[in-house]
Amino acid sequence: MNKYLYVLLSCVVFLAVGCSTVEGARLSLNGTVVDGDSVPVPGAMVTAKRVGGLVATTVFADAEGHYGMDGLRAGQYTVNGRRGRYQSASATVDIGRSSAIHKLVLKEQEHIPVSGAEAITSIPDSLEKRRLVQNCVMCHGIGASDTPFAGENDPAFWEDAIQRMETAQGAFLSPDFDHKKQAVLLAKYIPVGTDGVPLPETDVLTNVVIREYDLPLPDTYPHDVGIDRNGRVWVADYENNFLEVLNPETEEWKLYPYPIEDAGSHSVIEGEDGKIWIVLNKGNHIVSFDPATEKFDLYPVPDPDKTPIGPRPHTHVFDSKGSLWYTEIAGNRVSRLDPKTGEITVFDLPAQPDLFEDPFWLWPYGITIDSRNNVYYTKLGGNRIGRIDAETHEIKEFEMPVPYSGPRRLEVDAEDKLWIPAFTTGKLYRLDPDTERFKEYDIPTPNSSPYALFVDKKKGQVWICESAANKIGIFDIASETFSEILLPSRYGYTRKIDQDPNTGLIWTSYSQKPTGNNKVVSIQFTD
Repeated sequence: MNKYLYVLLSCVVFLAVGCSTVEGARLSLNGTVVDGDSVPVPGAMVTAKRVGGLVATTVFADAEGHYGMDGLRAGQYTVNGRRGRYQSASATVDIGRSSAIHKLVLKEQEHIPVSGAEAITSIPDSLEKRRLVQNCVMCHGIGASDTPFAGENDPAFWEDAIQRMETAQGAFLSPDFDHKKQAVLLAKYIPVGTDGVPLPETDVLTNVVIREYDLPLPDTYPHDVGIDRNGRVWVADYENNFLEVLNPETEEWKLYPYPIEDAGSHSVIEGEDGKIWIVLNKGNHIVSFDPATEKFDLYPVPDPDKTPIGPRPHTHVFDSKGSLWYTEIAGNRVSRLDPKTGEITVFDLPAQPDLFEDPFWLWPYGITIDSRNNVYYTKLGGNRIGRIDAETHEIKEFEMPVPYSGPRRLEVDAEDKLWIPAFTTGKLYRLDPDTERFKEYDIPTPNSSPYALFVDKKKGQVWICESAANKIGIFDIASETFSEILLPSRYGYTRKIDQDPNTGLIWTSYSQKPTGNNKVVSIQFTD
């Protein structure tokens, strides 16, 4: 049985899964999924996790109801299956020296799980709804079943919840967020109950294997993941003061304490120098970590007193010259760090006094760079896309087509077109910077709150964090078609997607409150 082992070695906290199970032959689990009448259930999700283990593996049944998963270690596994409102009882399966076969029987459940996206679908589109999504759903799903917010239709309850978010939880609610109006909206439309109400099913991909990795600390909040050239998974943990790294091959975690208190690590990427670069949002620093020496270098963000909470660096990216660019969500700025000299150059972004008198609420957010080193950023609160010219540093901003659409983490494709997730409207946009024209695409699952993108430039695909829907979307650029992957966990709130540069394996993480079902996740196609 696995045990967690903490060892303090020269400021490194090391966490490992018991090594006795790491070695040895890999086994498989196979079987069928049927309903109560023994009819096969194609597309059923089957999840198996070794008792005391770190990883839960999920596959999907084929057209005949057959499923199979490989690469398992010997031990006892908890196995269950589900599809829509049908679910099996959890079973314990012993996988010893040989592979195992297990049949799953799905039974209709009285209580139907509802995602955050489904819960708010009944709310008509309006500015108030978009304000709700931008201010509240940015941290967690609203009204999802089994959460403290499910099924409440009393405005007083919701007004109290909003007040607690702002005071006890420290949420920053924009000045145009009317507490009373929002409480009435939530009380009116969030479903009182869903028992006996069938929910429409959407087609999802079944040719995938999804692995969910437990985190090294019970309250880990893995806001972002970044994959290095060696396939290690680096985690920006917003709640704990550690840089965390997972070795998927050995299923071992290592934890490195940050050199400052209350760091609030937000974003993490690898540089060409092999160092890991992290944005410390609450700590108002950029930090690099050298895996070879296991040492940090700190770069304080200029003007730490610019706002009561500082400029708050947010998301970062390297240009082709090796400079690191990052947004400052509270400072209405984009800045450039020269890693060789440590010098930071600040670019003040345009104010928008007609929208918000205080530029604090414009929230520069996502950032990407095209092949010519032009820098593009989003303003989540300002509802704009901005460009900093690579040569002149002239700043130009483009208004999103729909007011209050909540553009978040954008990416650029192989042709230097921009892809933008509209968080509050559930849309995907393409912006051609040359023609300055937007094109809108409807994501199949409504109200999925698309948070972030990853563009696979080789395959011409846009991967989408459908945060409120427990899904990952894939948009094929050439055919302009969508497909979706259903995530195993009910509250699979994703904020960043990255790809292993060697294997093409897709990685993401779940991070939301108050459910606390946070994981690091990999997605692999079976064909």
